[in-house]
Amino acid sequence: MATPLALRSTQVRIYIAWMAHSVRKYEHCDPGNTASRAWNTVSQDKVHPYIKMWHNIGDFYMNSALKEMSDEEITDQWKAAIRVGFSTDETTVPAEFVRQAQLDWDKRGWTRYESKRAKRHKLFNKAALIGVLACSGLDLGFFGDV
Repeated sequence: MATPLALRSTQVRIYIAWMAHSVRKYEHCDPGNTASRAWNTVSQDKVHPYIKMWHNIGDFYMNSALKEMSDEEITDQWKAAIRVGFSTDETTVPAEFVRQAQLDWDKRGWTRYESKRAKRHKLFNKAALIGVLACSGLDLGFFGDV
């Protein structure tokens, strides 16, 4: 059964993105932030390049065997890809392209952005859970003074 890309760990999503980038090089774009990308889409009636890139990464993922693998198997695939490359239905990707994709993402700040974004989402989710529990009327004594 296919695991949605959004449910993968941040590091595994980044491995998948690097592999997708090694197949199809993405143009440099500033990721901005979620609100600015959404505003750009609404106000200019066009999809932000960073969103387009992630749609392409999602297509790469869904059209590959990666969607059926565990996070550990994908991590092993990544480790092998940076040593010997990998193949898709359409092409064979040399290891140099895979390593260059990682460097591109690091230079463009995309790897750092995705890692920081994941930390913000984790904090937001934790705060939202506490808010929902507080509204539910449950005893929150185990959280201390909330």
